[in-house]
Amino acid sequence: MTLPAVSASRLGRYGRLPALAGSSFLTIGFFARLPLAMLTVGALTLVTAASGSVATGGFAAGAVGVGSALGAPILGYLADRTGQRPVLLVSAVLNTMAIAWWSRPVTQCLTFRRPPPHSFSGQPSAWD
Repeated sequence: MTLPAVSASRLGRYGRLPALAGSSFLTIGFFARLPLAMLTVGALTLVTAASGSVATGGFAAGAVGVGSALGAPILGYLADRTGQRPVLLVSAVLNTMAIAWWSRPVTQCLTFRRPPPHSFSGQPSAWD
């Protein structure tokens, strides 16, 4: 059984997208956006597990979302000016380094069972 062909007019502008960008664009675009979507969930989970506070984890997840919302227009502007490839390469490296740097205290707390640093959440920890 074959499905009826969907007319491009019913899909609007998206009907032309596979012809313009290639048939694999939508699949690759979906998987390319997963890391950003999972970064918020990962920040929530990691900070909540380390601090024991859902509120602190929610604050960290919100900060990731706000940072992404503020950074995306800047990256878009730079991509328009210099091209997508150099902006993507530089931002991928810097983003990876920033995540590794900022999650270091939290992962040390979980790995070595040490209390979180007092300045991590701005409030006394459960061990104080």
